[in-house]
Amino acid sequence: MAVLDQLSPGDVLRHCIGQMGAAMVAGGKQGLLDAVSDPLSVEGMNELYFDTLGELAVVDGAAARRLHNIAWLSVNALCRACCRSPELFRPVAREEYSWPALVGPHADLGRASEDLARLIELGAEVSLGVRGKWSVQTAETRITFQLWQYLENFRRNSEHSWFPPVPFEDELIAACKTLPALSRDTYKEWWKLSERVFLHISGPDFENDERFRDYWPPRGGKSAVYRGVKDPRAMIRRDIKAKIKQAFRSVARRAGAV
Repeated sequence: MAVLDQLSPGDVLRHCIGQMGAAMVAGGKQGLLDAVSDPLSVEGMNELYFDTLGELAVVDGAAARRLHNIAWLSVNALCRACCRSPELFRPVAREEYSWPALVGPHADLGRASEDLARLIELGAEVSLGVRGKWSVQTAETRITFQLWQYLENFRRNSEHSWFPPVPFEDELIAACKTLPALSRDTYKEWWKLSERVFLHISGPDFENDERFRDYWPPRGGKSAVYRGVKDPRAMIRRDIKAKIKQAFRSVARRAGAV
């Protein structure tokens, strides 16, 4: 990959397209479907292509249109295939909490996405309460969702994430693989490992993060309890952790929930 790092984004895209074309010639359709571990394989080229195209789309209108067109064609093809052979997609969908879908201002698109989710049984085996009333609008729950995803990905050997990859110790990753599914009975086990991940990604002075400004007197919305305390730092750290721990219980799937 060191050679690719020296190329311009346009050169990277051309390189990816060339590799994909060579694979098609050499192996036909199967050449594009085979998943191999070589980072310069077709699979690796796909990821590199879209990552690079995404970076270009931030600053270039033609790249933005190209990315939209590819995404639209891909998602449209995925939706059609799901509707025709849902049984082939259910093993994947049952373990996912989200699914690519077309969105728009018309209500029929929203209803179509809901129908598709039911058809493929989206999220049926996810330990997260995907139909719960919790919201990531609060910092603590948003962080809990991030921590859950990191641990769940390690637990299931999944690479799907809304968050950038973070290098963790092998021992921590191994511990994640033995975790039971998140539930209201196991959330304390999840927090025990998640606390280490939280400190790893947030740093030792996490209480100073902008996300927790509401805890600090005199203007923070959650700061009333700390007023008059000379140095509330230790209390704030304790309470932040307690709220994140409690959020794990809140986001867990309820027993018997579908």
